Amino acid sequence: MSKWEYAEIWYQQKITVKVFSSKGHTHQEYEEVQWPDILSRMGEEGWEMVSVIGSPNGMQYWYYFKRPVV
Repeated sequence: MSKWEYAEIWYQQKITVKVFSSKGHTHQEYEEVQWPDILSRMGEEGWEMVSVIGSPNGMQYWYYFKRPVV
């Protein structure tokens, strides 16, 4: 059975990236202009986007990613 680790990105003017794994979790913040670089890095690191949730007013978004634990 595959094991996964997960990442959540919260996007509201600033970008908060949280990664959850069996080793614990990390939390980093970025400026909005770094968004393209963050998405590129996630792909290079093997993350697959599995869901996006937006607030009704369109001011906040949550992006969820997963990748296999190696």
